[in-house]
Amino acid sequence: MFKQDIMLSWRELSDHLSFSSRCILDIDSDLPNFKRHQFWREISRDEFYSQARTSDMEHPTLRMFHKWLGYNLFHRDDIRKVRVGDLQLLYAAIIKVPTSPVTLLVSHWFSIPSL
Repeated sequence: MFKQDIMLSWRELSDHLSFSSRCILDIDSDLPNFKRHQFWREISRDEFYSQARTSDMEHPTLRMFHKWLGYNLFHRDDIRKVRVGDLQLLYAAIIKVPTSPVTLLVSHWFSIPSL
């Protein structure tokens, strides 16, 4: 940034983005009992996660939350596709675990040039 190297830890970046310091950072390892196929079967009418779409979700609040993620947090052209990170955030919201999506955001930012 401005020809300067800036080094931040995930916690510092999370704090600068105004996420609570109580939030978990590593979603992959800190979400207890998250199994994406089982969770997808619980919230949708679809048996398999392979072609997961927002419209397959049973609960209207989860559909709205997923669309909000696609429009605002992880902006993308096709918000209908449900990604694993989206499922992890939905799961964290359901089990009420404060979560910082910083690692998911940064990986999304790095993927933008390839899109």
